[in-house]
Amino acid sequence: MKYPGNFVCNKRTRRFVFFFLAVSTFSIFTCSPRVLYAEPEPIKPEAISADKTQVKKEGTVEGIDFRQTTGKSQIIVSTSREAKYDLSRVSKDRLVLELVEMDIPKKLREGINIKATNSAVELINPYQTIISGKKAVKIDIKLRTMVPYHIIQEKNKIYLDFNQPQEALHKEVSSPPPLSAVPRTKVEATKTQNYEEGVQTEKAEKINPNVELTPVEGGLRGKYTGKRISMDFKDADIKNLFRLIAEVSNLNIVFGDEVKGKVTIRMVDVPWDQALDVILETNNLGMTRAGNIIRIVPSEKLMKEEQVMLAKKKGTEEVEELVTEIIPVNYALAKDTLLQIQNKLSKRGKASADERTNSILITDIKGIVMEAKKIIGKLDTPTPQVLIEARIVQSNPTFTRELGVQWGGQYGPRGVSSGTYTVSGTAGSNYAINLPSSLTHGGLGLGLVNSSATLDLKLTAMEKDEKVKIISRPKIVTMDNKKAKIEQGVALPYPKQNEQGVVSTEFKLATLLLEVTPHITPDGSIIMKVLAKKDQKSSQTGYGGEPGIDTRSAETEVIVKDGETTVIGGIYESTQTDAVSGVPFFSKIPILGWLFKSKYKKDEITELLIFLTPTIVKQKPVS
Repeated sequence: MKYPGNFVCNKRTRRFVFFFLAVSTFSIFTCSPRVLYAEPEPIKPEAISADKTQVKKEGTVEGIDFRQTTGKSQIIVSTSREAKYDLSRVSKDRLVLELVEMDIPKKLREGINIKATNSAVELINPYQTIISGKKAVKIDIKLRTMVPYHIIQEKNKIYLDFNQPQEALHKEVSSPPPLSAVPRTKVEATKTQNYEEGVQTEKAEKINPNVELTPVEGGLRGKYTGKRISMDFKDADIKNLFRLIAEVSNLNIVFGDEVKGKVTIRMVDVPWDQALDVILETNNLGMTRAGNIIRIVPSEKLMKEEQVMLAKKKGTEEVEELVTEIIPVNYALAKDTLLQIQNKLSKRGKASADERTNSILITDIKGIVMEAKKIIGKLDTPTPQVLIEARIVQSNPTFTRELGVQWGGQYGPRGVSSGTYTVSGTAGSNYAINLPSSLTHGGLGLGLVNSSATLDLKLTAMEKDEKVKIISRPKIVTMDNKKAKIEQGVALPYPKQNEQGVVSTEFKLATLLLEVTPHITPDGSIIMKVLAKKDQKSSQTGYGGEPGIDTRSAETEVIVKDGETTVIGGIYESTQTDAVSGVPFFSKIPILGWLFKSKYKKDEITELLIFLTPTIVKQKPVS
């Protein structure tokens, strides 16, 4: 025998060794306690408070109850506070419910054996464990067979419901014994060790709890708002799935013997109505709902029933009594409204429009007549109206620069719109809008003025200074999408001789024509199609003295806001004046006469501006 330090034990030294060990042992029990006893370190107050805080975080399982009713088995777990839980499926017929940061008393750690009943649950084994360094409680649930189930938490209680097995539904279910009479068995240590953290042999499938009822878009009904459930089954009877959905939705589900089959499904945290739609669509089934009753039938049978109902409805329409009613039309034309309801009439129905009273006479069954009245009521609404105020102004060429109108345009589908280009200039202090720019004498322009009040003040001031002359301020009201026409001018007379040599006087118009077609947009803006045309007498004449007409026109489309002003300019008129004045007799002497006379020539140019201000007429509600 060898000892540490290469000590060799033989027959001679054996007695010495025994003696040494005896002395050493005696010394241990007789030596001073100060040699072998170490004074423990005092516990810090911080550690005590921290430990108390940790204890407060843990809850307690106060009870595990089992109930059985007709068609359902229920496990109720009561805790001292609301618990965080996870439900895992570890095998085909076994579930594990984990309660994090929970403690369970020893008296509740005995298993509950329910094999004697016809319930879906056979055994309930609760036990204490540790997860991530924290106390936890696991409840092992052994099932007779896998059936639909769902879990709900209400404050300090967790309800785990199981549907009754198919074979047990045909047996008479007796009232289960009270919980105190249910035999409890101790859980073996070997079983609990299999569920310790990190030792599970099968990977658990986590099932998320019902947290919120967020609507889900899409699917057959477009939006789902049902309570969320989780299902995971393989070859489950489809009828059991419908029973589960009926339990969760609190609705009555009825189905016949033709509804059958096996379903393999896995859904996690989905609304029950979405799960129902998916199951129906997958198995070629359909449903009808009346109140809180859902009827499930094969899709083919449902289509045949709908066809029968449609045929029955048509048959009823053919024998139903006809009614006649006169529907007055207030704002629209009766003949136009008639076209919108003719395709709604039945085979026996007829309708006509009376233009004198602007009414529609309809004869049909009562249901169709009522539907026609609803359609006419929606179409027969007052058309919005627009007040168009025009200001036709004659000015000298410098007036437009002093007024401060913003000229310019942008090419686009609607002609002039927002966004302009301007010619550079020097800004003054009295411009109403922006930097002005001049136009050539040969074209028309378009601009915008935002404030109608500012425009009126400017025009009045300029008129007093004799820089501008307001020719007219016509106003006209027109309906939406209807053309408004403003025309002003003179008729130029001229003689005309016919084939018989008779001379008569005829007239040729030289007018200012303005046509505006407004359209009100949904946002309250106004789109205007504008045609401006200016005719004036020309210096050119035709055969027989017929006067010539100089024509300038502009056609555009512009978007303005309600009450905003748009401007059309660039319509110029030129007047030439030639005059000679001199001293009588002396002014007529050749060559020397220029010393006694003078020749005066004046070119006067005026510009015509057209300001348009559309305003939506506010309709008063009809009492």
